[in-house]
Amino acid sequence: MVFSLGENAGRNFINRLKKRLGKAYLLRIEEMGINLYMIELRHNLMW
Repeated sequence: MVFSLGENAGRNFINRLKKRLGKAYLLRIEEMGINLYMIELRHNLMW
């Protein structure tokens, strides 16, 4: 997501998505194997 949207837009998208979904939805997404926090961390370490 971050690479296809660009650095700032991708970071903004992930942050807004996490805030809007809430913990219950984030936990459900994590159960499916998508961890937005890890995606964000990986992106921050690469830049």
